Amino acid sequence: MSLVEVIVPCYNYGRFLRACVESVLRQEEVEVRVLIVDDASQDDSETIGRALAAEDRRVQYRRHAVNQGHIATYNEGIDWLSGDYILLLSADDMLTPGAFARATKVLDRNPQAGFAFGRAIKTATPGVGGELCSEQFAYKILAGREFVNLTCECAANVVPTPTLVIRTLLQKKVGGYRKELPHTGDLEICMRLAAHADVAVLDAPQAYYRIHGNNMHKNTFKDAMIVLEQHQEAFRIFFAENGDRIGDNETLQRRASRAIALGILSRACKAFEAGQDEYCKLFVKCALVQYPSLRNESAWRRLSVKRALGFNVWKTVGPMLRFFKKRQALDPSPFATTGIFAGI
Repeated sequence: MSLVEVIVPCYNYGRFLRACVESVLRQEEVEVRVLIVDDASQDDSETIGRALAAEDRRVQYRRHAVNQGHIATYNEGIDWLSGDYILLLSADDMLTPGAFARATKVLDRNPQAGFAFGRAIKTATPGVGGELCSEQFAYKILAGREFVNLTCECAANVVPTPTLVIRTLLQKKVGGYRKELPHTGDLEICMRLAAHADVAVLDAPQAYYRIHGNNMHKNTFKDAMIVLEQHQEAFRIFFAENGDRIGDNETLQRRASRAIALGILSRACKAFEAGQDEYCKLFVKCALVQYPSLRNESAWRRLSVKRALGFNVWKTVGPMLRFFKKRQALDPSPFATTGIFAGI
């Protein structure tokens, strides 16, 4: 049987840790080994982690005396690896039953594939209800370039990280996560892996992504700008270091630049609708630097109309247009919103 090693980074997630680790230990048709890396948690993570290690010889527990951050924690786990496959599983997430059996079977049958991923179920209560997977499931193999192209079109990581099972030899070959990309390290490393191997995509629910108040998201406009800048940096680093393995770099970089710019423009729209004009201007400027041809996009024209109307007018007009757009979808009429206001 294949050995799947799971790195569980944990920082103040003691309340979730046992359920996470036990979802790994229950996996069938594979051998598993778990390394819990406690990054100096201030809650009961140490008590729970040590208890799990004492209860099952397949579990190891380490604790940092000083918080080192998630990137250093990930890479410490990668250095520990010696098995066939790796999964990095946050302590607040869980695996679905049979996840490892499905992933390893596909990878064993397709040696050209360097990693596999599937769907993640987003829920506040992992393991309660949700979608079950039968023994029969569909999958497809994407060429590495095809995967990179898809990522460029989205300008975001298309892989639910709790489902990402990687060949250990490939992970060791490409190296660990980059400390300069704390918010987009998973985006860059998935492209880096795909530059060296094909990708297996499973049409199966492979993990539960737990939704709770402390998920590592950035919600303010200031934080959003930081994350967007790191998206840009992730693509820049990838193409600078691995682009020659993919080919047709200019086309792919142009697609990525357009998608990133549209994402920034979407933030500009949200900032405008929140009455944050300075952030709106900042996002617009950043989007144009990223992709000067943005002025030819319909999204640019829609935002231009909103800004021309002004925030105070839009507060009145916007809800009316959204109401009529919703009515149009339910009952199209000759008076449906058309032209420049469509889609606003």
